[in-house]
Amino acid sequence: MVKVGVAMMILAFCILMGALAFPDVLTPLTPLYCHSGETLIRSTFTFSIPGETSSTFYYHCADAEGVETRDVSSQVTWSILGVFFAFEFGGIGVLTFGGRRKHRDDDLTDYERTSHIPKRLQPSRQQGTLAERLRELQEARSQGLITETEYQTLRQQALEKDA
Repeated sequence: MVKVGVAMMILAFCILMGALAFPDVLTPLTPLYCHSGETLIRSTFTFSIPGETSSTFYYHCADAEGVETRDVSSQVTWSILGVFFAFEFGGIGVLTFGGRRKHRDDDLTDYERTSHIPKRLQPSRQQGTLAERLRELQEARSQGLITETEYQTLRQQALEKDA
């Protein structure tokens, strides 16, 4: 899970950088921003003051003749940021959940990790006497909570642990 979270966070960064560096990747999204028959166009505006040149870009919809119909820069920007934050925070969530799960799994014994016996019937860490554990196992078997094979396995483990 931790790897998935990290991958989602890296993907978020790649989506953001890709949208900024390669504006043509947004062309398939034209129907989200422009009316039928219009195209999404990115324009760059460059301005200079003495000692400094700066560029900015904006998105607009243009009709078939290339005449700008309206500015959609804010919608495009919010869409890009929305996707970025969805993946970024999703990755953080998965990373957090995966980290907790890994930490919880580290506390389990090998037997608890691989056992097919229901957790509530597995030997607890604060166990009573051998006689009490064997009585509990016998009761679980008689009530049909565990199979004969599970009973024999757990009984053998209790006997070995107490020896």
